[in-house]
Amino acid sequence: GHSNTDHVVKITGNIRKDRVEELKRAYQRRVRSSQPESRGEDRWDKPKIPGERRRRIAREKDMPQAPPEPPPSGYIVFLAQMTTKIRHDRPNEHHNQSRVIQEISKIW
Repeated sequence: GHSNTDHVVKITGNIRKDRVEELKRAYQRRVRSSQPESRGEDRWDKPKIPGERRRRIAREKDMPQAPPEPPPSGYIVFLAQMTTKIRHDRPNEHHNQSRVIQEISKIW
């Protein structure tokens, strides 16, 4: 991840120096993102044994902090149901999603 101050940019007024610092920050970000993550044994449910599968333990710090996804709107649910219905009603016709959505939006 990035540090909390990674986005703070100090502008000196010297265009050349500021550009060099910007390129350095971008390079450091790329290097950090390409580093392999630390793989500790505490991440797995059992030790590594050849030929056996093991599962990764989901820890609190691995969980994303994003809010839950909102439920689909009524129109999206209607689109999904009608698309399925139209595809089943026309099994021999080539499915063109944009044309199907145009037809469904006329019905809506």
